[in-house]
Amino acid sequence: MEYFLAIIFPGIAVICNKRVGIGTSLLILQITIVGWLPATLIAFHIISKEKKRKNINQAIQKALLQKSFLFKHWKNHAQEVASHCPRPPQKYVNR
Repeated sequence: MEYFLAIIFPGIAVICNKRVGIGTSLLILQITIVGWLPATLIAFHIISKEKKRKNINQAIQKALLQKSFLFKHWKNHAQEVASHCPRPPQKYVNR
């Protein structure tokens, strides 16, 4: 849908991606027939960059959640193992 909007109204498609300054420039550029093609290409580039950025952010969040889950699991496991280990004899502790 974004790419279809970028073909018809490149400036509005970019403004929808929270790039108001560039979107306004593209609206002015698309007024001319000659400027329509560059405006469309710029809009496609900005939309694809925004999608890549969103995918990267989602991957980072997923990795951080997985890392925190593994750390919590490892910490709980280490505490459980430590609770089952026999205590060393007192003669070795005082040395």
